[in-house]
Amino acid sequence: YHARAYFGQAMHTLQDFYAHSNWIELGQTEPNTNIGSGIILGKYASKSMPTCKNCNSTDCAKDNILPEIIKNGWLTSGYFGLTPLAKKPLGKCSHGGSADATTDEEATGYGINKDYATSDHGMFYHYDAARVAYEATKQKLSQLWTQFGDTTFGRFLGLETTSLAIAIDTTGSMAPYIELVKQMAIRIVQSTTGDSAVLRPRKYILSPFNDPDYGPLLVTTNAQVLIDAISALTAFGGDDLPELYYHGLNEALSVCERDSSVFTFTDAPAKDAYLRSQVLAKASEMNIRVYSFYAGVVYIGRRKRQSTGTTDSIEALDGSDGHDIASATGGFTMGIQAGDANATAEYVMGRLARPESILTINLPGSTNLTFEVDDSITVINIDVSSTQILSGSVELIDSKGNLLKPTPIAASNFFKLYKIQNAIAGTWKLHSYYGGKHSIELSSDTSISCTTTLCEVHKGHAIEYMPLRDAPLVNQTDLALLTVCENLPSNITKGSVKLINNQGTIITELYPSTFGKNGFITSIQIPDVDFRMLTTVTLADGNNIQRQAPQLISPTTIKIDLTNQPYIITGNTTLNMTYTIYNRAQTTLNITLCITDSMKLLNTTEKCVSPYVIPSQNSITDQLPVSNTYNPNITTSVFTFTISAPANDSVSAPKVTNYKTVTLYTEDKTYEEASPTNSGLILLTPLCSI
Repeated sequence: YHARAYFGQAMHTLQDFYAHSNWIELGQTEPNTNIGSGIILGKYASKSMPTCKNCNSTDCAKDNILPEIIKNGWLTSGYFGLTPLAKKPLGKCSHGGSADATTDEEATGYGINKDYATSDHGMFYHYDAARVAYEATKQKLSQLWTQFGDTTFGRFLGLETTSLAIAIDTTGSMAPYIELVKQMAIRIVQSTTGDSAVLRPRKYILSPFNDPDYGPLLVTTNAQVLIDAISALTAFGGDDLPELYYHGLNEALSVCERDSSVFTFTDAPAKDAYLRSQVLAKASEMNIRVYSFYAGVVYIGRRKRQSTGTTDSIEALDGSDGHDIASATGGFTMGIQAGDANATAEYVMGRLARPESILTINLPGSTNLTFEVDDSITVINIDVSSTQILSGSVELIDSKGNLLKPTPIAASNFFKLYKIQNAIAGTWKLHSYYGGKHSIELSSDTSISCTTTLCEVHKGHAIEYMPLRDAPLVNQTDLALLTVCENLPSNITKGSVKLINNQGTIITELYPSTFGKNGFITSIQIPDVDFRMLTTVTLADGNNIQRQAPQLISPTTIKIDLTNQPYIITGNTTLNMTYTIYNRAQTTLNITLCITDSMKLLNTTEKCVSPYVIPSQNSITDQLPVSNTYNPNITTSVFTFTISAPANDSVSAPKVTNYKTVTLYTEDKTYEEASPTNSGLILLTPLCSI
């Protein structure tokens, strides 16, 4: 996944060569094969050489590059600046566009960028530039394919690269449950190997955790090897009830592919909840869902200070507060007991296929729900789960007013699975008669998806929307929601995004500021409670489409930013990473920073900094020194900056947390001025993603 992301960034630069330079205007119709090779790209126009003429109308825009530049084949590109202070050398071309301040400098007016068909030169050359950029990208992909072969190249493209991970608590308190857990885990693995398997993972992972140790981590491509390893597990040791749950989960996530599923089994709270933000950061970035099976009794008290003189961060894992890591990633938390293995495996198989979510909520007791069914939905899945023994039923009223009283097709004391066949499009109602805390997810195997993503907005010569990689701040207003729908039978005519809390209550309903035929953009002010995003669109054919992002988003009042990027480190040097921590809470907070580094450039698994005392609405800036003895065999790693503070400085209260990831590169050779006979080469190897 990271390799594919970095390759995409590199291809953006490659494609910009054709969109921003005059390669196309010079009459070139094929890619420049010297790009990325360290060889000079052609004849460059010097800094003092004028390249464009003044042009303030479309009449001269096509030929605003000076004739002698074209005649002699000089390469040039457009200058770009966002502020009036932006300057360019006299007579140079501008990038162009309303956001480019250099267009007021000689040469004035139209620029030479071809990003869009409506850009300054795009109206003349966009499609030629796009075609050559497309061919150049194909060439680079073909080179990778030839160099690394079918298997590795297929993994690079994300073909059949999901993982199935099992994390099992093996402490002594699990002795009454360990055989049941092994049986259930094996059935989950077996469900991915038959002819009817809905998921065929490329990797199988086992991550046992104990106390005070965890591991060893097993990674294999052979399902039977994983089954044998699970069968050999025994319950032993453990000095106290809380366990190293997040260490086991974090180990599994460190080797998972994107879009993977992780199943955890435990009977106790986590004592290492200080790793929660790091785990959530990894799971969110890789779109990994965590499914938690809990064999213990409800744990009273979310976090506490141990009496041994050490401070552990304790978190209940029984789903009792609806804010567990499984809910945050779009998974579930469920109880287990003897005899559940086969039924639970069938329940899990339905989740492995990742059907489109219509609605997901956590309920304190019985309730009424309303939801939309569109023409693409013929079967409705209704999943009810809990860590408490379930007692009750569900009833539905379909869009025609018919009362339905379904019976479960699979069940245990802790889950019920219903399927409604031949669903009729329209507005439906569901009444849950289940008492006690439980979760309900409505889903369907449908070809129509509508995905809403919380995004950062980057304003340059074009507005870009990038998925937010950390937790949003309470009341933050500079983010946006990007909704994209696929496989729609007709265009969108209207839509909205409801922010709903964990119980399904609507916090606010947001309406688009910008519309397209397959999606829209919505402004947002982040609420002060956890929320999910429920998207509803109306199509030109009258269909109402309802889809929900299953992940639970937790706003925060603290934030960390890493500045002076990108970070590039050479061998045997030290790099200072500059970070700023912000406190947007209404009170002074003691904020602790911890950095984890699996490649151990910090010479430790985890480095924590003494708490920063930061007053309300203030910030503090500091630096982290990172040293590197260059190792050419080192691979991409992850640094995670995690910040946390007790709410109201109370140890027993839930913590306020956030996290940040930043890319770090190694440079193995100093760049030298390129020439046709003596060319230097920068090799930037992705090393750490923080």
